[in-house]
Amino acid sequence: MRAYLPVVAALCAVVAGCGRSMHEDDNAVPLAEELSPGSTLHIRRTIGRIEVRPTSKSLLDIVGSKRWRGRDNDVQFVMSRSGDDVYVCAVWGRRGRCDEDGYRSTVSGRSFLRIFSLFRRSGSSGAVADFSVRLPAGVKLDAYSVNGPIKIDGARSGVIARATNGGIEILHSGGSVTAKTINGSVVVGLDSLSSDDDITAETVNGSVRAQVPTDVQGDVELVTVNGRVVTDFPLTISGRISPREVKGRIGESSRSITLKSVNGGVQLLKGNEHEPDAES
Repeated sequence: MRAYLPVVAALCAVVAGCGRSMHEDDNAVPLAEELSPGSTLHIRRTIGRIEVRPTSKSLLDIVGSKRWRGRDNDVQFVMSRSGDDVYVCAVWGRRGRCDEDGYRSTVSGRSFLRIFSLFRRSGSSGAVADFSVRLPAGVKLDAYSVNGPIKIDGARSGVIARATNGGIEILHSGGSVTAKTINGSVVVGLDSLSSDDDITAETVNGSVRAQVPTDVQGDVELVTVNGRVVTDFPLTISGRISPREVKGRIGESSRSITLKSVNGGVQLLKGNEHEPDAES
């Protein structure tokens, strides 16, 4: 058994950065940009949190913070603009990019260990990058995270939020919503909807809860594989009904309301009868 100790120690140093102190920069890059109503903010990052709150100003305010081990810090914050679209990203490596043509993070350095998924990291320092955003009124939000939660409060002009490993929380918001993750729960709380604002919330491992205005109408699809379906709304059933699947319509609107989970419950609730809370 003792013969394996040096190997274990070496792997610990590679994977977890054993013996290296953690560094923090809570105000790494403050970014500010004037945005008019109708603009779209695109946020991209690999590991870390995205938190969004509203502001009464027309100035988009973003603070990027980061944490890393050792002396190497391979995270950069990048902003670009194309017309009414603003792109803000945390990129790993010198050849990372962030613009209307796509998002890419690269890992500096090469090692035979990186051919195994266990040792694939967003950066050689195991860095984590977080975004804190103050979003102006009338600006649509498009946020994507690989590893880390997305929390949005007060985005009233539509949201697209996607994650791989992390919960998604969208509260006190309005407009169309698309929220999708693989590992994590999805919570949506909407204060207002226009007639053509669709709602889509999906996950594989986690629950889905959407709380919407009491006068909402639309075509409803609630589906889970391992869990239960619950709704406060009376539905005109148009398909099969079971504890795990309900398809029907509320009122006359053709708006689409789609909530799905593989491993978790699905709830469509009246917003004024339940206080929205996080389930991440």
